[in-house]
Amino acid sequence: MPKTKLCENKEAARCDYVAGMIVGGLRRGNIETDTASRKVGMSERTLQNKLRNPGSIKLGELYRLADVAGIAISVQYKNIPE
Repeated sequence: MPKTKLCENKEAARCDYVAGMIVGGLRRGNIETDTASRKVGMSERTLQNKLRNPGSIKLGELYRLADVAGIAISVQYKNIPE
């Protein structure tokens, strides 16, 4: 039976994408997790756990992590009426 995307977990895919962007930004800037964790105000272990489980990242933490990682966050409407 062929696979369908009806049961695809979009939230998990989106969270994994965001975590990948954060990790990529940290690597690109050559920023270690201990340095990044101090800059955002959490322990290194907590940061590692949040990157493994990105659904647990709070919005404020996400913005602080994005600033440290050098990535931009933008939110836009999917369908904008003309």
